[in-house]
Amino acid sequence: MVFLQPDSADIAQLEKQIGHNQAHNIMREMFVHKEKVMLLADSLELPTIVTIKKYLVFELPNNQTQIVKVRQINGDLVMYKFGSAPQISAANTFGKNTYQKYYGQP
Repeated sequence: MVFLQPDSADIAQLEKQIGHNQAHNIMREMFVHKEKVMLLADSLELPTIVTIKKYLVFELPNNQTQIVKVRQINGDLVMYKFGSAPQISAANTFGKNTYQKYYGQP
């Protein structure tokens, strides 16, 4: 599971758009949801990574690769299992059912 983090430019842009306090509240809420998902992933022994990279490269079936531009992802986490297409999700809607649908029963 790949957790996407905003970089400093993203945070500065958000602050410019909605103000420092509102941006701070949104960021805090985002991290609370991500922490819950990270704890769930840890309890399910699912490997995780946190990144601020601009691109993600996934290996798909039939030796194909998929390059995803992070800024075009509408979500803040990507579920991925080797050889399968990645699935975009969001920490605030992620739960055990989401996990089971993609990865199967733990």
